[in-house]
Amino acid sequence: MPTMAAEFLELETQIGRRFREDSVTDILIASLLKIGGSNATVFTPPEAHTGGDFDLVIYRPATGNGVQYRIQAKRVVPNATHWEWSSYRELDHPHGQGKQSSTLVRSSAQESIPTIPLYAFYNPLRVCAASNNQIDGIQLADGRAVNVIVRALVKAKADGKRPRWKRVEYLQHLFFPLATILCPPADSPDTGASIIQPEVSREAVLAKIKERQTARRGIEDAPPRLTFKAERHLSAEKVVIDDDGRASVPRTPALRSVPKVIERAIERGPEKPSIQLARIKRPKLVLLSR
Repeated sequence: MPTMAAEFLELETQIGRRFREDSVTDILIASLLKIGGSNATVFTPPEAHTGGDFDLVIYRPATGNGVQYRIQAKRVVPNATHWEWSSYRELDHPHGQGKQSSTLVRSSAQESIPTIPLYAFYNPLRVCAASNNQIDGIQLADGRAVNVIVRALVKAKADGKRPRWKRVEYLQHLFFPLATILCPPADSPDTGASIIQPEVSREAVLAKIKERQTARRGIEDAPPRLTFKAERHLSAEKVVIDDDGRASVPRTPALRSVPKVIERAIERGPEKPSIQLARIKRPKLVLLSR
């Protein structure tokens, strides 16, 4: 999927038309729906203001475990000279106020199902190639860490400054692959399953977030970073740090009450359509893990 997204964005140079994030997101959701088959359902959430482009839910009816990723997508504007200078210009949307990013984090904390806010950064093939494949067509990042940078951008703008923190070089240390959500580790009992178990997915994502937060950047004018002492719980769950600095994540607890959108996905029989229409344009994709 990351390669497909990169190649799709690269086509705009040939047809003279700039693709928006929505175009790549539609392809991504269609691909996920294809992978999930009869165990995948696309809904649109009832909330009109989530701060995300789409929600991805992985739920296991047999155990009642589930995890939700609320994802906001941004595409890069390539720099012809240096790939590191390519910029996610709409990072502080709307109008440099950054409200979208704050809404993403805030709405995720209010969900009944454990929800992790993420950014999906879309990159065309020429940027990926120029980086010697250091970055892919789709890169994920911790939504809370990005929100710290966005709030700093808004403050800098109010002070009459224009830092370059929207560039790839300033955000790259936060990137981790899309496969982290969907692909079980090689030693996981999930290997070979069509859909990863939610607790395995969640542990992998939180571990990757922790790893990327400690990555060295080596840039003098780097943006502020999320510190672990100031970290808020991710839907009432902590990353536990032992005395040796190793991170561990508690197993995802069974949900006390199953959100209605998941109930509808479970109740949907094979004769009903996987894609259900609604009034708003923020899709929610539910993957049922067996």
